[in-house]
Amino acid sequence: MSVVLATGAAACSFDGTLAGPEAAGPSAPAGMLVSNPAATSTSASQAAAPGSFAVSESTIAYLSALPGTFSNAFSVAVRNDTRGGVPKSVLIVDGGFDPFGIEAAAGDELSLALNLVAGGSALMTVTVPRRRPPEVVRTTPIKGRSDVALNVQIAVVFSEPVDRSSINPLSVALLQDGKPVKGRLQVSGDGLRAEFIPDSLLQPQMTYSLEVGQGVRDVDGDALSAALTVTFTTEAAVPVGEIAFVRQSNRQIYRVRIDGGGLTQLTSQGSHDRPVWSPDGKRIAFASSREGRKDSGGWPLNDIYIMDPDGSNVVRRTVGLGLSSVAWSPDGRKLAVSTEGLYYSDIYVINTEDNGAGPLRLAENARSPSWSPDGRKIAFVHTNNDDGYDEIRVMNADGSGVRTLTSDYGGRYRTMWSPDGGRIAFTSCQSGVCNLYAIGSDGFGSVQQLTNAGNVFEGAWSADGAWSVATLWTNSGSTSFTEIVYAPALGGSPRTIVLDGYHASWRPRQ
Repeated sequence: MSVVLATGAAACSFDGTLAGPEAAGPSAPAGMLVSNPAATSTSASQAAAPGSFAVSESTIAYLSALPGTFSNAFSVAVRNDTRGGVPKSVLIVDGGFDPFGIEAAAGDELSLALNLVAGGSALMTVTVPRRRPPEVVRTTPIKGRSDVALNVQIAVVFSEPVDRSSINPLSVALLQDGKPVKGRLQVSGDGLRAEFIPDSLLQPQMTYSLEVGQGVRDVDGDALSAALTVTFTTEAAVPVGEIAFVRQSNRQIYRVRIDGGGLTQLTSQGSHDRPVWSPDGKRIAFASSREGRKDSGGWPLNDIYIMDPDGSNVVRRTVGLGLSSVAWSPDGRKLAVSTEGLYYSDIYVINTEDNGAGPLRLAENARSPSWSPDGRKIAFVHTNNDDGYDEIRVMNADGSGVRTLTSDYGGRYRTMWSPDGGRIAFTSCQSGVCNLYAIGSDGFGSVQQLTNAGNVFEGAWSADGAWSVATLWTNSGSTSFTEIVYAPALGGSPRTIVLDGYHASWRPRQ
């Protein structure tokens, strides 16, 4: 059965309760959106992706689903039954998916095969309409959220490409107490996403309204189906949480709250590096020479260990590799580890649980790994010993697909992937002046300098990306001292958490 979806319909959850492992549903939920076809700027043969098909009209329809529409499915495959071709698959996140294009003409029948969480699949069919106004698929933040980060970038995702000229302060605005917030609007290259970037951090514990009006139009000139207001509240000014860190004077691991209270020592033997909280905040991985192993030159060899947040249940996960840099995979099942500070260092991946598998080498002349939030990629520092360049690179989680993001002369250290996946921060030292910088994780755009102190040794993001902690290293004559501070991630006055500390890791929210 084919259905033409109603214009402006609200989201309706599909629970996937169909008979048998594969059955056809009588209709698609109201939250399933199909746009009318739009002409492409290239020929059908040029626009077609590998495995797709061409149509003579060279038009594309966009499919999307509001959050919560397919709550019991994890992916969907869409096929143009009228014209044939290979299905196009997308993942379902929070019960919906952002718009993607499929070559089609008005009246074409599109089949959707849903892969259900409980097993099996469900089928439904939709018809591409001749005309349909654009709709809002989702927003960031979502309506009613009460802990929005102060450095949030407001985003609106539309069901089809919009006319870029229709995105202006009259059609998309952020209001606080009825007054417009100063900032700038930008539209993605495909026209499916509009962003509002405030000129400064939002105020803490304040309610804001995102207004999206019917001045927004698609490329056919159709106005947005309905105006939308999204209200949300920002988080408190002082971040709540704690860090794990190494005390400089004794090389032991401690915990402390962001406000400086609750200082607790977790280790007492050997020398330690790089405590890093697990994604669920229930374990800490770290490097240590506590068992006294040394290399052929007599230098201590670090191994990787995992312990509980109170310092108990310590488990060793490597033997004799001399590792000191640790990064958890987002699912908590693996660790990316490397030798830190040596010219010829390698990156390995190990399992957090002992299943008999040894370390897997992913990259040579590489250090300071950091996983992307979706677990698909790893950022790292590559040392090119031929010309002295340190490069920020990104590779797939299996070591393939290496890309270089920066290649400027100078030292690069401590990659840190932002929680939203959009940026990679790193420390760079030029002529003894060290600061934090960031670049887009896709490699586009210029490098942004995040700090100006000149003595920033390293940094780490808070779980929501609104805050950062950094280690300041100050030399005074023949002595040096360290200080761990926190500050808003987009800039602001740093505040001291603890003196005599470094290698800070922010604990994820529980």
